[in-house]
Amino acid sequence: MLENQNLKCYELILNYNCNARCRFCSQGSFDKSLNAGFERIAENIYAAYKSGYRRLGLTGGEPLLRPDILKIIALGKKVGFRFIRVQTNGIRLEDKKFCSALVKAGLTFCKFSFLTDDEQAHDSLVSVPGAWKKAMTGAESLRKLKIRLGNNILINRHNYRRLPEIINSLIGKGITNFVVIYPVYIGSMAENAGEIGVSLSECGKYFLKAADLMEKAGLARELLFLNTPPCFLKGRENLAIGLEYRGHGPRRQEDRPGFQCRRGQSLCAGLQKLRPERQV
Repeated sequence: MLENQNLKCYELILNYNCNARCRFCSQGSFDKSLNAGFERIAENIYAAYKSGYRRLGLTGGEPLLRPDILKIIALGKKVGFRFIRVQTNGIRLEDKKFCSALVKAGLTFCKFSFLTDDEQAHDSLVSVPGAWKKAMTGAESLRKLKIRLGNNILINRHNYRRLPEIINSLIGKGITNFVVIYPVYIGSMAENAGEIGVSLSECGKYFLKAADLMEKAGLARELLFLNTPPCFLKGRENLAIGLEYRGHGPRRQEDRPGFQCRRGQSLCAGLQKLRPERQV
């Protein structure tokens, strides 16, 4: 078994339906009927473990909407996964009994999607009144149950300047792992780009400030930037993930010694994938 395979997380998309109406969603046009059956999910879980994976990630849509979510998590634990993560908007986690049931089934890590530490601003962006409060109630319940908490922050016009402050506030609430996501301009994000879109060049200095904050907090290894070309993370290029670089193997900068990010040239597919007309 390869050591790096043992550390990699096997990601399973469980569904496409959702109980939020996020103004930045890139899956809005996806067929909500294309939800995997339990048998297919089970086959994938067994195959992943057999292939050497020991970390399991469950996402959607909103995976906690599945009536068999506890059964899926329990299967992952039974097969042998000792790291089982759910990525969620957290709305269903207002129910403390449900939180306890998830932990009993085998959940070890919960990744939320708080866009900000401002309740009203968050609720407006996900178009669900009370969403922030419900998710935060869930985060508090899971933290008391000794579950590790993370958060995905989708960057937009309303939060990018406050990114370091938002991360600092969430750290204070027990959330210690972060992925900052620069949006892909498709679906609802494309429709609302004029109001909530922001260019990478505007975000860059706030990304670096966030990295400085995490380092000072002793959490330097708990921050990554998804869909951000390394050239916007000067001195922190190793934190960039999620983009393909033509002619090079691994995606992480630290795995590509000697890599030179030639902004605007064909080497990096990132600026083409995102919204090149806004990248200056």
